[in-house]
Amino acid sequence: MIYMFNKSLSSRMDLSTVSKASLQKRIDAYFEYCKKKQKPKTMTGLALHLGITRKTLTEFSRTDRLGDVIEKAKLRCENELEERLISGMPATGIIFALKNNYGWHDKLDIDQTLRGTISLSALFDTAAARLQNRNEEAIEGSTVSELPANSEVVAAEEDDDDIPENLFTN
Repeated sequence: MIYMFNKSLSSRMDLSTVSKASLQKRIDAYFEYCKKKQKPKTMTGLALHLGITRKTLTEFSRTDRLGDVIEKAKLRCENELEERLISGMPATGIIFALKNNYGWHDKLDIDQTLRGTISLSALFDTAAARLQNRNEEAIEGSTVSELPANSEVVAAEEDDDDIPENLFTN
């Protein structure tokens, strides 16, 4: 069982039975306290004010019953940090808090997942057809024929005598 301390009643309350309205009232009181004392709004400060741990606060933010109330309070804390970041305050601590409490990150995630089916036989058939098409391209009115596997390719100079006779067919 998880308990929340109710400071005004000096007793513990079961967090699983706290109403949304009661929780919202306590959250609003925390933000009002921060405003009066000019203190920063933080998740840990909110948890302390509610008499629970930060971990418990985070766990209850994922529940259906209290999640939306806690997430809105969390958003108010995040907003203050973001405003401080933009205002030019030293950024290191603010960035740390945003990354660790609010899921901020400064890296770019790229999803390069391929979806679908790749047929290797289709790829090989396409490559073979392209190779065949290249071998049949016209060169000065002739087609290129393939050389036997054991023949040498000779670099042709200006002299046509060095070109094997069976290289071109009409």
